Amino acid sequence: MRALIILLFLVHTRDDEIKQYTKEVEKTRKLKFNNKVKVQYTPRDEFDTYYKKMNQLCVPDSYFKHLQVAYSCFKIIAGNLNIEDLTKNSSQAYAGIYYPINKKLLIPVPQVANFNNKSIEKLSVTHELVHALTDQHYNLMKLKSPNLDLDKSLALNAVIEGDATLHSYKIIHKGMFNSRKGWILQQLNSFNNAFTQNSGMLSLSILGMFPYTKGFEFVSYIDEKEGVTGINKLYTDPPLSTEQILHPEKYKKDFPREITVSKTLEQSMEKNDCTKLTEGVIGEIGTQLFLKGLGLADYTKLAEGWDGDKYIIFADENGKNILVWYTIWDSAKEAKEFYNAFKSSKKLGKRYSIHIYGDMVIITNKPSASLSKILNSGTLKQYATSNEIRALKLEEPIVF
Repeated sequence: MRALIILLFLVHTRDDEIKQYTKEVEKTRKLKFNNKVKVQYTPRDEFDTYYKKMNQLCVPDSYFKHLQVAYSCFKIIAGNLNIEDLTKNSSQAYAGIYYPINKKLLIPVPQVANFNNKSIEKLSVTHELVHALTDQHYNLMKLKSPNLDLDKSLALNAVIEGDATLHSYKIIHKGMFNSRKGWILQQLNSFNNAFTQNSGMLSLSILGMFPYTKGFEFVSYIDEKEGVTGINKLYTDPPLSTEQILHPEKYKKDFPREITVSKTLEQSMEKNDCTKLTEGVIGEIGTQLFLKGLGLADYTKLAEGWDGDKYIIFADENGKNILVWYTIWDSAKEAKEFYNAFKSSKKLGKRYSIHIYGDMVIITNKPSASLSKILNSGTLKQYATSNEIRALKLEEPIVF
């Protein structure tokens, strides 16, 4: 009973805070709410249960399986880490969460486990209110589709989280925001170290924080150039790759190329007792982290010439994963630089085969004798074609 009385008191007090935060979000973001946001306060243990339930509802198990296979092959996670468990058990880090699927903002009481700081609370709640506001105007379900490849999904999330991060920090720091922007970015980047206790999670942490850190930088760049008008356009004409997020000057100028791989490759692999597990696009940020995981120096610079990629992952008859990764580069020169850096490592030469054709580089695991004819240099190239993509058709996803 005592806990219930305390909760009711806090709800009454915080209702007034929500009204004030709502006004500040509208003023800073320069948009008006179309409808009152549904806000629900709940005890921390109930919040944690709700978080797991919503993850199950919004994200299919197949998506986690895809991430597990892809991130393992690209050395983004250590083999013993389970992404689904990490995701579903991360609710303790949240001081509030907004779900576009039911238009509800849920706030736990206490807000952050074992932590009490009013500025952090305000930062978190205004961040989620920005999500609610942009959802009312631009339908965030379209930008959060699990059907998108990893690279496009990260780029779209960078818009959503970058927008909310930028404007929640503007609310907190008010007139001092511009002078503190560098410090804010340092704080955001420091979370990578705070969230990881071992090197096996570092790349995953960098990827998880990407929409917040690089999204903040990207949306800040657009804000400086075009203000909120430019930011609003990001929701209807979004960036198409993490390359555009990492290099904001490339947005609407340097369009990624989409690689299509003939079904003949898959059919040939199946005839040799291999099963396709998944496929997708890892993007420039994924390429960086793959090269980092392989121990290559200058991994950030080497990945800068990225212009498109397509990975297909198979399992052979023994259950061993086989990566077939097509990459395409801005020029033959940059492809050659990537090829030479990869080729120069004797350690990598024992584990991977690498082939170059002009501006295309193809990497595979060292094939067995039975697969060598399929995964040789001449055969692989003939399977692939590419074309530039200039826009993304967004459709509201099916909810699982």
